[in-house]
Amino acid sequence: MVNVDFFKDLLQVLKELIERGHFHEEEEEEEAGHVSVQGSEVLRQRLLCISTAFELLSGQGEALNIDLNDFVQHLYSLIPPLSLSPDIESSSQASTGRSIHLANSAELLFRALDKVFAPRTASTSHPPWRIAAFTKRLLTASTHFPPSTSVRTLEFVHALIVKYPQLDALLGSDDRAANGVYRPDVDDPQLANAFASSAWELQLLSTHWDEGVRTAALKITNFARS
Repeated sequence: MVNVDFFKDLLQVLKELIERGHFHEEEEEEEAGHVSVQGSEVLRQRLLCISTAFELLSGQGEALNIDLNDFVQHLYSLIPPLSLSPDIESSSQASTGRSIHLANSAELLFRALDKVFAPRTASTSHPPWRIAAFTKRLLTASTHFPPSTSVRTLEFVHALIVKYPQLDALLGSDDRAANGVYRPDVDDPQLANAFASSAWELQLLSTHWDEGVRTAALKITNFARS
């Protein structure tokens, strides 16, 4: 029998780890002789917590009706700093220099995205504002990602557009689908108002120096719903 309290306790621990920023007890003070935790490693550890939360509820916890919106919002907030991380495709190194055999940040990002947008139950659905906010933020991040991660991001966005017709509004050149302004600086997808913007990043990426990125961007630009 599944113990609901057990899963809730585990998720609470994961939330605390995400908010704390790192898994180590040492203070991040080089002057005191402690080894600092690099920013890219902190991002990777937070992604690992988010992925773990969804993994927990994909097994025995699948039957539980536990809200993971906090983890979805944490994932959304990590996309901009990840896009500026020079080590997003690098293997993890612990703060002590000892190798950790875990996925790099890019792999963990897509693992988490797949979990978020592959609902655990058939009745689970995402509100349009969440889908649009993630799509818009991922497109913006694609202009900064290394080519291989950018291509993978564009392929993920293309899959979202195929799955969710509401996203056609971001591709059109007509009036925006929402009033107001898009807020890329807000880390709450519900308040971002993504439908007030457009997928202008595709025009930029269609002239990218990497052929793979150009091809992936043009595939989205030329998409026609049948």
